[in-house]
Amino acid sequence: MIKTEKSIVIDAPVEKVFAYVYDPANEPEYMTGVHEVKDVQRLPDGRYTYTEVSKFLGVPVDFECEYTEVIPNERIVEKVHGPGMDGHMSMGFERLETGKTRVSIVGETSLHGGPLAKFGESFLAKYFDHGSEMAIHGAKAHIEAAARVAATR
Repeated sequence: MIKTEKSIVIDAPVEKVFAYVYDPANEPEYMTGVHEVKDVQRLPDGRYTYTEVSKFLGVPVDFECEYTEVIPNERIVEKVHGPGMDGHMSMGFERLETGKTRVSIVGETSLHGGPLAKFGESFLAKYFDHGSEMAIHGAKAHIEAAARVAATR
């Protein structure tokens, strides 16, 4: 099992941060390697299922994603399935007194063959860790830029 943990403070209210990250259509803006999100379905309880189209180490891969738990402005838990791997990601949102938001991400991935196994667990652990770091900083940049634009209007 590969585990990654990241945390970052974003200079925006928790409602704005949650809304941005909650919408799967925003993933190509901040998730490294994600080229498209398709087949988005909003379930009656507000959760999403969708397909994330990525280039993973140069290999085209479709990941089937499902939000399994959503507590607005507090937590999103997502299940991800791709060729040769299954994962879970939990994103926590903490309202800070300064009007900022701390986002914490914990991801766990299990490999079971397929095209990704050839890269090896040690290499993939570093790759996932780096990708998580880039994604959390990408989300921060997009959210804070939107907040600055909104503030000038």
